[in-house]
Amino acid sequence: MSKHYRRSSQHGLLWVIIVIIGIGCGLAGGSTLPKSVQWWWAVIVVIVPMFVAIALCVSLTGRMKRRRVGNIQADLERDGFIMDPQPDAERKNAVLAPVADLQRRLELRNGSAGIEWVALHTRQPSAVCIFEHSYITGSGKTTQEHQHTVMAWLVPQMTMGGVSVFRPHWLQRRVLTQNTTMVKLGDEAFDKQWVVLGDEASAKQFFTSSMRLILADSPKGESWHLGTGWMACAFDGAMDTHNLALFRSRCAEIVAHSGLSVWT
Repeated sequence: MSKHYRRSSQHGLLWVIIVIIGIGCGLAGGSTLPKSVQWWWAVIVVIVPMFVAIALCVSLTGRMKRRRVGNIQADLERDGFIMDPQPDAERKNAVLAPVADLQRRLELRNGSAGIEWVALHTRQPSAVCIFEHSYITGSGKTTQEHQHTVMAWLVPQMTMGGVSVFRPHWLQRRVLTQNTTMVKLGDEAFDKQWVVLGDEASAKQFFTSSMRLILADSPKGESWHLGTGWMACAFDGAMDTHNLALFRSRCAEIVAHSGLSVWT
């Protein structure tokens, strides 16, 4: 079995520490002011360190993201991929178009515009791609970034109906099954861990007992998607170089077991 991969660090703790330091500096500065000071000057002394802390967080987060993506690019290009770390709208549209139904299945709310980077294999650029997608929900203090890492293949011999299987977190399970009917494969352990949606006959054809046994080792957040002429694996989160390599290895294991002849 492949080792579990996981999402890259979101640096939430770093944000908390820096913001707390900023608040502490502001309060400390405010406590030293004489009582006769103008109110607006007191506000500046207290507030400015907090804004500086937030600006520092944004800057550091952007720098760490660029470093992460740069390391991914170096690793993928050593393995025969060509990566575009800042694809234009035309490239983004071209990448998502063959697997456009993923936008609905994964709820990629901003479509191709949310693609952060894309990698195509040099020998089979039209057959396999990897991309990272993100979008923001909420506003103000309640914003949340949703990220997906996707590896997709064009498989001309794939003639199955649409099927998606998710290894969800507990809250995601409720969302997935809220307005649709789950497909049961008759495997109690698998049906408990996974949510299967779509064409029942195709699901039973592809997710055989041996395939279900391999998928039992999947991390939460992994999903597989089948459509006419394509298939894809997705994970809820962005990854660093190490975990992306484990993700690709995991995909290769599943694809090899499926018997399909595709690049991994």
